[in-house]
Formats: sequence, structure tokens, C-alpha cells
Amino acid sequence: MVNRIDRSVCSVGAKKSSDRSSDGPSRRFRQAARGSWNAGGTARSAWPRQGLVEDFSGSVGKIDVPVLVLAGSDDKVDPPQVLREHLLPLVPTATLTELDGVGHLSPLEAPDLVARRLGEFLRSR
Repeated sequence: MVNRIDRSVCSVGAKKSSDRSSDGPSRRFRQAARGSWNAGGTARSAWPRQGLVEDFSGSVGKIDVPVLVLAGSDDKVDPPQVLREHLLPLVPTATLTELDGVGHLSPLEAPDLVARRLGEFLRSR
């Protein structure tokens, strides 16, 4: 089941990347997907079986520096509304910036936009 979910998310992201711009984001996305498949089933299943079930809610509230949460508007894994409802209340210093037309792998899909938003965030501090 994990393989089917991973592949469907990757195929959606790869299609969106290639639809939006030159071959750069699409190529990077394919490289990341290929690396994921080559890691093997144990590595691919570790995140949903261990990482997703770990409760970090008590720890993130202790963060006392400004935090920028970048969320792709088209993210099907961690949609912006879910982050607003479930993550931001736990991190008092966090702000969320939504990246229009971007999916889950924003640094691969829109690296220039991610860099621009990070720069804006850092300059505002």
C-alpha cells in the first residue's frame, strides 16, 4: 500500500512540475523519486509507520524562535488548512506562507519561489 501511495503522490507532483516550467523542476523531481524507489521498501515504509505516529506536540511548543512554515496550495500530503489547524496552534512563533500552485515537494517544484519566500522571511526579522 505504501508503494501505491508514494507512486501516486510522485506522479501527481512530477506532472505538476513539468506542466509549470522548464525541465529543471521535473528533472529534480524525477531524481528524488528515483532515489526514494532505490532506497528500498524498508526505508520507504519507515516514515508512515514510525515518523507519522510520533507525537511531537509537546516539544514544538518550546520553540522560541520565528518559524516559517511553507505550504504548497496543491499539497495533498500536508494541505495548508491541515497545517493551519493542527501545526500552527502548537508552535506559537510560527507563521504559514502558502505557495500558490505548488505541491508537497516545494523545494523541487518551485525552488526560486521557496528561496524568495525564505529571503523575505529572514529579511523581516
